Amino acid sequence: MRLIAAILILSAGLLLSSAACKTTIKTLPVNEDDVPVQMLENGNYEVTKGYVYRHVSMMAEIQILKARIKELERK
Repeated sequence: MRLIAAILILSAGLLLSSAACKTTIKTLPVNEDDVPVQMLENGNYEVTKGYVYRHVSMMAEIQILKARIKELERK
């Protein structure tokens, strides 16, 4: 009887955790502004303004997500 109850509890927990942790994949459009133009002789890359803007906006989004994670870990 205890084994059946334990199996039911574990099954319910797995179902709830899998339903709560659904990930969504965000696709980003790729265009000429998103890719580096060329590699320079010193090993750095020449980039477009659009590439820099996309990089900065993604870094900001990462910081926001890290803050949300910390907030949720406190609860």
